[in-house]
Amino acid sequence: MHPLVAVHLAVLLFGAAGLFGKLVLLPPTLLVLGRVVFAAGALGVFLQWRERTGRAAEPGGTDPAPPAARRWSLVGLGILLAIHWVTFFHAIQLSTVAIGLLTFATFPIFTALLEPLLPGERFEAGTLAAAAVSLAG
Repeated sequence: MHPLVAVHLAVLLFGAAGLFGKLVLLPPTLLVLGRVVFAAGALGVFLQWRERTGRAAEPGGTDPAPPAARRWSLVGLGILLAIHWVTFFHAIQLSTVAIGLLTFATFPIFTALLEPLLPGERFEAGTLAAAAVSLAG
């Protein structure tokens, strides 16, 4: 697929998620449950296909499954993602699709501004300048 087509498809899907959340008259938790069930089913079909075609192992022959200790962190991240989806769809239903998507699209700015709060990270003046330019449009 041509990269420009892929970008346009991503933008279309990004906007469609908000529109879908506004038009569907379900509570956000049920909407997210539907997304999770659909995604789990699609992922299950994909994993079964990979196993049947012999593509389950990486090219070096290693198992791509994460170690058991890492699985719990992945479960935690999945729970955080589900909470994010519920709050996103709730915000879309309370306000407009435009406000919801514009607010969601500011996450890189907040990530850059909150990064210095992490251990071992420093504040950089260029980050603040980039955030200001991004907010300006």
